[in-house]
Amino acid sequence: MELRISHECPQCSAPVTLEETDRLLECAFCRVKLYITSKETFHYWMQPKRTDRELILIPYWRFKGMTFSCKAQKTEERIVDTTLIAADIKGMPVSLGVRPQAVPLRYVTLDVNRYFFVSYKPFKSVFSTMETKFQRIEKLKVKPSLSAGNTVFHRAFIGETMSVIYLPTYINNNFFYDAVTDKPIVPLNRETQLDFTKAKDWGLRFLATLCPYCGWDLKGEKDSLVLFCRNCNSAWEASLSGLKKIEFSVVPQEGGASIFLPFWKIKANVSSVQLNSYADLVRFANLPKVIKSEWENQEIAFWVPAFKIQPRHFLRASKSATLAQLKTQKELALPKGYIFTVNLPESEAIEAVKISIFDLAVPKKEILPIIDSIEVKPLSVEIVLVPFQETSHGYIQQTLHLSFGRGLLWYGRNI
Repeated sequence: MELRISHECPQCSAPVTLEETDRLLECAFCRVKLYITSKETFHYWMQPKRTDRELILIPYWRFKGMTFSCKAQKTEERIVDTTLIAADIKGMPVSLGVRPQAVPLRYVTLDVNRYFFVSYKPFKSVFSTMETKFQRIEKLKVKPSLSAGNTVFHRAFIGETMSVIYLPTYINNNFFYDAVTDKPIVPLNRETQLDFTKAKDWGLRFLATLCPYCGWDLKGEKDSLVLFCRNCNSAWEASLSGLKKIEFSVVPQEGGASIFLPFWKIKANVSSVQLNSYADLVRFANLPKVIKSEWENQEIAFWVPAFKIQPRHFLRASKSATLAQLKTQKELALPKGYIFTVNLPESEAIEAVKISIFDLAVPKKEILPIIDSIEVKPLSVEIVLVPFQETSHGYIQQTLHLSFGRGLLWYGRNI
């Protein structure tokens, strides 16, 4: 379930309700359309029931995304949706449970600096707690005789929505009280030492969705990370300085296309394995092909879906597109068909390359000892729009032998 964030329109102050993954704010009153961005991760806080107390805001990391575990014979995947406390306070609930979905959230802005903020631990330290939790669950599910084959050699979290949620509390009669429910949570331990920090400007910004080149309205869905201008045929993503132009190309189509699905095309140097040419890829994946001499000099790129989808379909699409090495061409104009939302960022796609490499490897036992140490250094990254044809059941790409059901694509937008 998505989180709901209450906010005011920056132009007319009318109330606006956003979903956690929304990056476009559209005001129903003044019709303004703004792109939401932040220099750091988004920070939210629950609205307290009581405001007559000095509030202490307790931080929790919120994580929602796909996790991939590389094991001896296969890659296991699942969808994770959890919150974990990001401060050392003995007895405080480890997770917020379903409360973030039930209680309206608000962005943390400088107007709440009258409260006390407990410093939050870096996500990496909380990440190790999450990994330990998964390992315990996996051990419970696996029979002892099979446990050796279930060793996790590498784990990655891809396409995550990550944020910090603050739980408002106050101290009364040596107890921490929940300021949302006005009920005691845990006794105040004398050994508890709270490390406070001030609220700061986390870089929450609202950018006009106008093309920096021509001033035309940029197009995109509410969760889009890349916006397109159909007037000057350009693509834009958010950066610290505003909107930044990015490269895009199109896979040539035969006949009309019903929808264009975006993929990240990544050329990279990969350490520890030899994957420099198409011939290397054929050998690495043990494809049933006779290697041609010209393949030794044919460059390759790794293809990763630029849209969120269920983990096993995400891996399948990445593998099919990487093996196909589709021909692309720079277009002067955006294709006329519907362009599906880009909601998986470039940084996550680069991280997914290592998982894709493991999925491609045959046999996998040769790459297991080194999978965790492999480094992927991108040389170039661009968006590629791949045409899919509509059928009675969904969308199909004949060259890739790849198909997606209609519901599958739209369900992925909730990951």
